[in-house]
Amino acid sequence: MNIVADQNSSSSALLVNFDPEWYVRTYPDVAQIGMDPAEHYVWIGRQLGRRPNSGLVAPLLAAAPPAQSAPEAVLVAAPPAQQSDGGLPSMPQDAARWARYNMRIARQRPVSPAPLFRSFNPQAMHLHWIVSGELPLNPRQARIFSLIRQLEAQGHHSWIWIQPPCVVGDETAFRNALIAQGAIGPRTILRFLPEDVVGISGDAIIATDFWSCFPAAAMPLFKARFRLTQLLEKESQADGSASALAGQADALNMMALCAGQELETMLAETGRWTRHWPQFADDNYFYADPEQNPSRSGDTLQIAVDLGEAGTSHVAADLALDALELLGQRGIPFTAHLFGQARADFQPSYSSISHGPLESPARGDLFRACRIGLALATCLDGTTQSEMLACGLETIGLAQSQSHGSSDALHLTGASSLDIADAIVAISATPPRVGMRRGGADTKSAAQALELALREGLSVDNEAVSVSSAMMRAEYAHKAAVIIPTWNGGALFRDVLKALTTQSTPWSFEVMVVDSGSTDETLDITRSFENQGVRLHQIPNSEFQHGRTRNLAISLTSAEFVAVLTQDATPADQHWLANLVKAFDKGTKVAGVFGAHKAYPEATPFVSMGIDGHFEHFNRLPHVADWDGDHGNPIPFGSVPWQNWIHYYSDNNSCMRRSVWEKIPYPNIDWGEDQVWAWEIVKQGYEKAYAHDAIVCHSHNLNEDQQRKVSKIEGDFWLRNFNYRFESSAEQVLASADYLRDRNVEFALAHGISDAVRDEQIGLDRVAVAARYTGQIELLRDLYGPSA
Repeated sequence: MNIVADQNSSSSALLVNFDPEWYVRTYPDVAQIGMDPAEHYVWIGRQLGRRPNSGLVAPLLAAAPPAQSAPEAVLVAAPPAQQSDGGLPSMPQDAARWARYNMRIARQRPVSPAPLFRSFNPQAMHLHWIVSGELPLNPRQARIFSLIRQLEAQGHHSWIWIQPPCVVGDETAFRNALIAQGAIGPRTILRFLPEDVVGISGDAIIATDFWSCFPAAAMPLFKARFRLTQLLEKESQADGSASALAGQADALNMMALCAGQELETMLAETGRWTRHWPQFADDNYFYADPEQNPSRSGDTLQIAVDLGEAGTSHVAADLALDALELLGQRGIPFTAHLFGQARADFQPSYSSISHGPLESPARGDLFRACRIGLALATCLDGTTQSEMLACGLETIGLAQSQSHGSSDALHLTGASSLDIADAIVAISATPPRVGMRRGGADTKSAAQALELALREGLSVDNEAVSVSSAMMRAEYAHKAAVIIPTWNGGALFRDVLKALTTQSTPWSFEVMVVDSGSTDETLDITRSFENQGVRLHQIPNSEFQHGRTRNLAISLTSAEFVAVLTQDATPADQHWLANLVKAFDKGTKVAGVFGAHKAYPEATPFVSMGIDGHFEHFNRLPHVADWDGDHGNPIPFGSVPWQNWIHYYSDNNSCMRRSVWEKIPYPNIDWGEDQVWAWEIVKQGYEKAYAHDAIVCHSHNLNEDQQRKVSKIEGDFWLRNFNYRFESSAEQVLASADYLRDRNVEFALAHGISDAVRDEQIGLDRVAVAARYTGQIELLRDLYGPSA
């Protein structure tokens, strides 16, 4: 399957105000990979937020389409080849599908988990987090990012999905804002949560509050679903409808990762799977330092007062303010430092400073400048208490909502102004203790506990498999085997077997053909090669499936490495198999190798162009792909083109390590098992290699009916398994078809191709784009109903 655009033909003429010279000077990595600057901008640059010239900022930077989709706003309005939409189905957009604070979020029914793989690497878990798009970060959000950073330091991989509404509308700008705050690192993948989430996959999806539970429940490909729970959210909502939705999110019964043992104990009573991580404060911001806190021992008592966040009711702020009024009436000199949601027309009778919402660094500075903290949280929320205790404050909380565990600096009172004021007076009468951390775990301890809980949760239905255990060598009858599924392979299949049986290798290999009900000469051809080591296994046609049948064929062999061919892919020379196997030496953890293709002589010039450009692209990139190393790759880490590079793999010409396949077999899917498998092995910590010198001849000159069938399957596949959305409207389909038409016209003129051949390709491309779009719409309607 070919999803990387051809890089040979220039597209400068198709771009508005594109300055290729300025682009190459500004972005020197373009010249390093030898890519046409216009093609680079179309397929890669605009997704990275790059500009097409010195003065023009390109549109659609925040939601650029995947690498294969056609540019929308940057194309010249060429005369369209087709004015109508050709009866294409419509697909209304629903930007509010997963929007927080919107009751429509619960309209989508949850889908049952259906992961394609049931193993995970416990040392390098792929953890996806759905996080609020609000800035500045509130205290609980800040703790989430602290945990993410520490888990990354412990070897795990993070994807952050920002749930709308987002205060910053540009994905790159949002990411940069978080990096500037130290909230995420350079290897954290961050993307805006799309409308359609069916094809997002990983080890664990982690909802970080009740709003994010709803999109998490619509993601079937994850091996486990978790909910990071920091308080009793249903009880904390000021709005009745939001409280009802929080209860509905509870009913989704996701595995609960609880902040503190008290919260775990309460949720365990509901019968849910629960684990806890200790209450903690990020030690980068919350720490005790007596040198910075002379005011603690001064005459005026400094009190930090948590007023909570807008839209929630889990902080007894009015109770705290009334207690301070009582304290002032008793003649005790103090200054109250109020932080959190603003209070309109608030005019206290005592000295106070309103700080408004504060981010972690500012909260830490404030707490170190105070002696007492008022954190009257209900609903078992211990976030602010942990931060205050870490900074050495004497902290006052409510006894009815004990969420933190024991600390001699945590003073629990009754829920009355008198009790709170009395507690402040009692603390002020004792000598101050400064410069001491008074409670709460550090970030590393909390992340280690969370890591253990995630592993335990994943292990409920999945197997933990380390890379080293799967790479262990075993004894097999042969060094290599070749498997080929067949069904009516025709005369060409004889050429394939001839090329196979004359391979030159320094070791033995076997060939296994699994036929699914051929009615032509395929069986006779296969049997004629039995004396040359070709074996035949037959199954009913009804049992054929791309993934399952290849797994069956591999199980019938005994070899360290298993090459996979199709019945129409002919090894180009006698060294094909040896070169495939040799490529496993390109890395220390190579689990799969794919080789190059070239078109058959009868292929059209456009088919040859696409195949040649595709593999020239891989020739320029590193030949070993893995998650943690860039190997000098000019494609930016975490981008969609990088993801394309990671998962490209073709069972027309590939080879896998048998010991890894035994732990991670092909997924049982109808189509595209090769790329889904490659994506999974790299995520689990293995390497994928490219064998540029292991070449097969493989190409198809499809007619329109064949192209329509294949492209419709492709559209469904890319959305279902990789969440790639291409065209999202009939207008974009026509724009893509026009773009491809103009590219084909340019290529035909440059290579002397006849008008008839050119026009045939233009028609095929129009059919392909429309069918791919239709395949995706039909999947969305299956998921969301006919109105999708």
